[in-house]
Amino acid sequence: MSVFTATTESLSETLFSPKKNYEKNGLEESVLGVMPSNSALIIDETQMNTGKIDKNGVDNIRAIATLIEQQIIEYDF
Repeated sequence: MSVFTATTESLSETLFSPKKNYEKNGLEESVLGVMPSNSALIIDETQMNTGKIDKNGVDNIRAIATLIEQQIIEYDF
């Protein structure tokens, strides 16, 4: 089981879905990409603060929504 503390900073700075790094020609590590099957992820929203979430944070929220709704992890490669 993993716990992720969600704040505006952590959502913007963390990578949830694996994305290809074209300079290294490989996938970058991500929260959802390294989780073993049959594991649990708890997202703690109690520390959420006010502020602006950047594009990466919005992508992370979409990745979480896709995982909840469709039970899949999207890879960008």
